[in-house]
Amino acid sequence: MLRRLRRILLWSLAVLLTPVLLLLVGLFWFLEVAGEDTWTAALDQGLAAANTPGELEIAASGFRRDDDGVIRLGHLEMADAEGVWLTLDDLALDWDLGALLGGALTVESLTVARVDVSRAPASAAPGEPEPDDPTPLLESFDWPRAPMPVRLDLLRVDALSLGDDLVPGGARFSINGSVRDAGTDQRVALNVEPLDLKASFARVDVALDFGTRQSRITMAADLPVLAPLSEPLGITTDERLHLNVEGGGPFGSAAIDLSLTVERVADLLLGLRLSADPATGWTLDADGVANLLEAAPVPTELTGETIHFRLVARGADETELQLDR
Repeated sequence: MLRRLRRILLWSLAVLLTPVLLLLVGLFWFLEVAGEDTWTAALDQGLAAANTPGELEIAASGFRRDDDGVIRLGHLEMADAEGVWLTLDDLALDWDLGALLGGALTVESLTVARVDVSRAPASAAPGEPEPDDPTPLLESFDWPRAPMPVRLDLLRVDALSLGDDLVPGGARFSINGSVRDAGTDQRVALNVEPLDLKASFARVDVALDFGTRQSRITMAADLPVLAPLSEPLGITTDERLHLNVEGGGPFGSAAIDLSLTVERVADLLLGLRLSADPATGWTLDADGVANLLEAAPVPTELTGETIHFRLVARGADETELQLDR
């Protein structure tokens, strides 16, 4: 699980930062002095050096610098042995070049009109099987940090489309957010709104302090109950899901409070206590209360019942569930 999480984080970071890194090719002199032909030639040379046939192939066009210093990229594609898996249109980067020369990446805004991700990139080599004992992963896991101080004040994607291979039926979203990774602080704040689902949102704010070794997470969502969940529950997609999550704590442990309502199905209040240690492994302690509503997929006599439960899991092999009506 930790290896999969790390891979997802690294790919997400790569997708977000690759266009920026491409635009750094040649740095100061050709952005401030050279003409568009020189910029394009330098970009082509950078892409040729970055490409690995059959694994990672990047093609880009429409690279220019406006009079106000904003860098623009008209189109970008990423491909592997199975073909193109990501396309990007109309990227605009407003950055502080002086800060970059001082060893920091400071971006006032990074905006993209459209990003299409049809599938996950193909793995270049077979992945290693997940170990039965997660302790080696806990020992080797190192939370990713940027190689230089990074501040992104505005990240905006007008339309992010995910293909059927990633989300059943596909999905489209708009994204607004900010990113900071400098000194002891790392923070990601995102506001995601489904474009095809009215009055819906999902907000995430994650902050890490590597000085005090503390973490904080806040999450809120108001979404329709989509088909993968509504069908087994026997309800329609007109019903909605409301989620609030708040918590945090020292690195290696966390206390998280969660409230979840699925209209006509259940109200859930849950307190989570999580810990992970290379010497003792991981532990999950969940203490919650569920109120079952009329559409809950349970025997009729349980409708309207309030059930207290506790779930304790230690590693992959020890799980205890307690129910109290």
